[in-house]
Amino acid sequence: MFLLKKLKQFALLMGFMTMTGCAILPGMSMQNPGAYNNTTPPDPVTPTIVPITPALVAQVSADLHPYHYRIGPGDSLNISAWTKTGVQVSLTGSATRMGVGSIMPVQNTNQAVSLINQAAGGKASSATSTGGYFVNSDGNVFIPILGDVHLAGLTEDEANTMLAQKLAVYIKTPVVQTTVVSFASQQVFVLGEMNDTTGSSSGGTTSSSLTSLPIGGIPMTLATALAQTGGINLSTANTRLIYVIRQSSLTHPTVYWLNMESPASMLYAENFPLINNDVVYISTADIARLNRVLSQILPTVQTLWFTDSLVTGNN
Repeated sequence: MFLLKKLKQFALLMGFMTMTGCAILPGMSMQNPGAYNNTTPPDPVTPTIVPITPALVAQVSADLHPYHYRIGPGDSLNISAWTKTGVQVSLTGSATRMGVGSIMPVQNTNQAVSLINQAAGGKASSATSTGGYFVNSDGNVFIPILGDVHLAGLTEDEANTMLAQKLAVYIKTPVVQTTVVSFASQQVFVLGEMNDTTGSSSGGTTSSSLTSLPIGGIPMTLATALAQTGGINLSTANTRLIYVIRQSSLTHPTVYWLNMESPASMLYAENFPLINNDVVYISTADIARLNRVLSQILPTVQTLWFTDSLVTGNN
């Protein structure tokens, strides 16, 4: 299991064992999070509330058209390469065995392909067909004839261009196809009053039930996340209080607020993109104050983000 995913699961478990309070809408009072084990109190959490409005949706929906997934640690890739004439090139041969000097003259493409494929056992690689190229925690993919190649942060097309440039040392005008076959580097979380899709008799999930959804090759929007988790439980949810909590910093998250009783709310949700580590919260019908909502979920979100920053080294 990928280390970061394990740490996040632990962080989520620990987060639900703590409580802190915060309020930022008019008429709400800020509560002191208090001391943990009689130690110095942590920095107060001061979220920024941003209503999801037509102007905001018009601004952020630009990321959906067009949408490009960016490769990240934990993803698995299928990488295939061909010459311009359609001869498949193995990427699993040893550069040492190939003898780089013998294939540097790329004008003799057929000879270069033959040497590469011979080094791989006389045939094209089968490893790529299983998506065997794993993006490690440094964002690198190890390709035997190229060594470590940093692909994290690139789209599939950008990865194709980079790999083709590197292979051009050996092959004249190579053609590369990179495909993400396992999406594991980015995810969003949904909790709150969703419809029960497990078949239990409870009729709906609670705020303690959290579902993670991988962000993949199609955009993850607020509407998509709600649909993939069973939809809003209309008998228990307050549809006026739908929140997307986003990491601006550990103590200053941005909370996007959507009133889904508005006739245009579904259009807004369909065009509001979610990003890595976003938390979607569907409030219960009897919750009228946002500080109660945040007191339930901010410890989890803060711990998750803090753990992620420790593992990845991001601030």
